[in-house]
Amino acid sequence: MKTKKSKLNKSITFLGITFPLLFIAPLLLNLGFKAIGRIQITLGYVLTILGAIIGIVAVVLMAMGIKYLLDHLFEK
Repeated sequence: MKTKKSKLNKSITFLGITFPLLFIAPLLLNLGFKAIGRIQITLGYVLTILGAIIGIVAVVLMAMGIKYLLDHLFEK
């Protein structure tokens, strides 16, 4: 019983961390691309790279959270 709760808690934690990252990543990408078109080129590149990294991390964390949730639901 203890392992079931720990897997559920782990999946909720991963999905809870992922939720804000899913909104932050596109925002940073948008700000980065807008800054590249203007005078602040270095800030634009930094924001674009940071947004891309956060987006990749969000996708990986979401996959891990869904995996732990499915492990919890279909455990024998």
